Amino acid sequence: MHILMIDDEVEYLKGHASYLQLEGFEVTRKSNLDEALHLLGTQTFDLITLDLLMPAQGVATQNKTRRPPDLRRTGLLVHQEIRLKLELKDTPIIFMSVLRDEKIRNEIIQFERQFGREAVFLAKPVRPSELIVEINRALGIR
Repeated sequence: MHILMIDDEVEYLKGHASYLQLEGFEVTRKSNLDEALHLLGTQTFDLITLDLLMPAQGVATQNKTRRPPDLRRTGLLVHQEIRLKLELKDTPIIFMSVLRDEKIRNEIIQFERQFGREAVFLAKPVRPSELIVEINRALGIR
């Protein structure tokens, strides 16, 4: 099973990816939203973990200059882009964040229901064992 982990905390990504690899998962890590979206447009993943509070980032252009960041592109809106634009309606997403805003959580829950998906939220810091349980549940692994 191939998992894409999207989070701007690089050390956090490394630690969790190592644990998942020990459990037999193939893991690709991305700490940049634009790179993650590009990858999602070209590769297939069985599951995505997504930090909701990732910052918007500038994008390197062909002539190596930086385009200003799209301030609207945060983990929250990338989630919607994954479902609508990339049409990854069946790929489970596990949301990991320090975010405790009930309004935003409810919006995500309603949005996921449109695709017949259950929204899974894990509060950071996430214990690796907790992450494994939710990944196995989302993938139907016992």
